[in-house]
Amino acid sequence: MIAGTLALLESPAEDPLETWSNDGSPPALDVRDTQQNLDGGSVVQHGVAAGRVTRTRVDVDVAPNGTILTTSDEVPQEVTSEWVADVTGSGLVVAESVYGSGEFAFPFDVIASQTNERPEQLAIDVESLGRSWEADEEDGLLDTWMVGRDDGEGARISYHQDAHPTDAREATIGLGFERDWRGTVARGVVYRSGYVAIWRDWTHAVFCRFVEQELLPFAFVPEDDEEAEQTTLDESGGDA
Repeated sequence: MIAGTLALLESPAEDPLETWSNDGSPPALDVRDTQQNLDGGSVVQHGVAAGRVTRTRVDVDVAPNGTILTTSDEVPQEVTSEWVADVTGSGLVVAESVYGSGEFAFPFDVIASQTNERPEQLAIDVESLGRSWEADEEDGLLDTWMVGRDDGEGARISYHQDAHPTDAREATIGLGFERDWRGTVARGVVYRSGYVAIWRDWTHAVFCRFVEQELLPFAFVPEDDEEAEQTTLDESGGDA
């Protein structure tokens, strides 16, 4: 499985990413694989980033009389995240785990530092995506196995026999799908928050091509007042 939260550099980088460290300590970037993109014009890379983030630690003290006292302080924490990127082509960056908020949340901050390009986290217009896929007569939906929607009365999710291909047009929060694509089948899940997972034994180059062709046309940068955080629905999706 390849999965993560989507971001796009404002402009493609001039050079591919290279392994880098801060004198042997976080932040650091480890480039583990570089593949030629399917169009031959750029490279797709995969690796791991390390960094430090600040977390709130809460200490609890219970007095003999039962009084509960709490104190909190900010403590540094070292974190890692796998990533996939096409920084010299589309500018796509996919981070397995994201810590913090905003355009410089980890690990997008590390990649921004190495490319000198600002990353913009993306959201996906799942409703328009589902309508487009459902109406596509050439590469159709083989199965819609999960539909997450918000009808104004709260979020709800339907699985398997309760989710039908024609329901894809009703998805507003998340869509679990099996779709014909380039002579194979893409099985995965995509959420409005910009999180996508593909359960196929694909190379990172194939994964990036799918995201660039199928998802980026429906991607947008959320407004400041729009939540782009992970939805409370199970975004890991599970290979249900």
